[in-house]
Amino acid sequence: EQLSNNAHHVSIENDDKQVLDALTVAVAPHSVGVVLHYQILEQRWKHGDRGCVRRACVVTDTHIYLLDEDYVGDGSESLDAGSSTSLGDVRLQPVDYADLSQISQVQAAGADPKSITIVIRPQSRLQRTHNWRLLCRDGDGAERLVEDVRKAMKMAST
Repeated sequence: EQLSNNAHHVSIENDDKQVLDALTVAVAPHSVGVVLHYQILEQRWKHGDRGCVRRACVVTDTHIYLLDEDYVGDGSESLDAGSSTSLGDVRLQPVDYADLSQISQVQAAGADPKSITIVIRPQSRLQRTHNWRLLCRDGDGAERLVEDVRKAMKMAST
């Protein structure tokens, strides 16, 4: 599928019904709206001895979401005997999210072309800025994510 809006063109990479249903549950009480970008990537931290954690980054026409994704069939989730899960099931859990208007920067992170940082302004003075440090599978994936977030921000501000 493709979305066109005032010469902005965004390709939707994942319109699988199971993923969209899982996304609807994960982002409640928000509505999903139009999914502009969906990508499996890794989140990493600047400080501490944490390793990278697998995440899904979803950009809609109003929000950006960072989600835990468990997909039965790719090794991230096991299929136990007697379990209610079946091959192909997707479970998403919200880690963080923001309105597109809260994003202050989307940029490459250092020399690695697969790394990007998304800087999210707090909603109030009592909160702190969130820096999502994300590692995509390849440089093309990182470029698409940066471009799609910027397009979504532009579309949301018009």
